[in-house]
Amino acid sequence: MLARLALLALIAVTGPAHAKGWRHAAPEGYAATSSATFVQYLKATDSQYCLLGLYNPRPRTGDDAAELAEEWRTIVQKTFTPGEGRTLPARTTRNQLRYVTRTADLVDGKGGRSYGELYVVTTRAAVGSLLAVAGTPETFEACRAAIASVLDSLVEPEINQPSLTRSWGLDARGSGEAGTVRILYTLDPDGRYRLRSERRFAADRWLLVDEIGAWSIEPGRLTLRPTASAAVERTRKAVTATRKQPLEQVTYAYALSYLERTDEWQLILTPPRATVRDGAFAADPSHPRSYLYSDRIKPAWQPF
Repeated sequence: MLARLALLALIAVTGPAHAKGWRHAAPEGYAATSSATFVQYLKATDSQYCLLGLYNPRPRTGDDAAELAEEWRTIVQKTFTPGEGRTLPARTTRNQLRYVTRTADLVDGKGGRSYGELYVVTTRAAVGSLLAVAGTPETFEACRAAIASVLDSLVEPEINQPSLTRSWGLDARGSGEAGTVRILYTLDPDGRYRLRSERRFAADRWLLVDEIGAWSIEPGRLTLRPTASAAVERTRKAVTATRKQPLEQVTYAYALSYLERTDEWQLILTPPRATVRDGAFAADPSHPRSYLYSDRIKPAWQPF
């Protein structure tokens, strides 16, 4: 029963964005199942179990501490309520891949108790995790040989994420007549970008913005340098006013997140502060100070 509860708990995890699995050797004697974002190994008897979840790598955007915190939040805290954790000194695998370990007692959504360790593997360009769970710290010791065999077999991955050179959209409908926001970024291969946004303030009042400029990236950073921006207020019948928009040069921290259930990529932009161009931050507790855009959203513009 404990094994089944733990198995269901780990399957419920929605991990971070992942593009391609690790090359690794499966542990001997473990039953394997897989999804688009992780592979799971389980070995169970009547008295104890070992459950391993190897999560696909994603692009690295921060230092070890930041990446460990992000993996802990998006893997462990998505399913479990962890007790006070302990972070162990960094180590390296047989293939010289650095990893950091965090341990904690775990409680799942049904009150089931277990013990887990998260091994966050950081390479030059990628981050991925191995989550190991057993009933207690004592029974966890039987898992260590399998954990070591998986970690030592890992080969540094090639990250295969989508290019940023595409369109990224937002179509957020507010309550009542006001509050609807539609935005579309188009990042061109030549380093230029176009922005169109439409914000509805009342039953018959909109603000429309068209902006152009240049974009550039460095690891984990996206910079927009606008060169021109035009904004008008209008009703369904006519333009009523023009506005002067600020030309905001902003460097965003960015990340790409894959949503398996909808087969879409999200572009998560986190600026130093809220921008006029993007408006209010997304109402998303996972990213409370970020903007989220999707490569699957094509805004349904108001026909004028």
